[in-house]
Amino acid sequence: LPPVLVSALGTTGSERINTLITDLVNNSMKIGGVAMSTEIESLMMELRDFMLRKVYFKLAERDDQAYMVIEKLYKYFNQNPELMPEEYQKLLKTFDTPTVVCDYIAGMTDNFCVKLFNELFMPIK
Repeated sequence: LPPVLVSALGTTGSERINTLITDLVNNSMKIGGVAMSTEIESLMMELRDFMLRKVYFKLAERDDQAYMVIEKLYKYFNQNPELMPEEYQKLLKTFDTPTVVCDYIAGMTDNFCVKLFNELFMPIK
């Protein structure tokens, strides 16, 4: 994040949220309506613009990669359900394979999903 935003709003997400909410409450009490101070609102909009440009739009560019990873894992575990963890194999007694595979993949963290994909489809020794 730009240093000016960090120094004004806070170094962590929770610090920034606290700054925004505190400003909103304090300013609202002053003016008798609901609004941030002009300074904090301007900084918040600058933070928003920065996050859109540098984070969210950059992540959106990787959507095709994410779809490909999930699709390959989905096909792999549909064809090899016995390779899912035991708890998901037990679910196969009650639910159909595609549903259990979806549940398994949906429960993965991003890091675990990418690591598993790399282990299965890009094993580099």
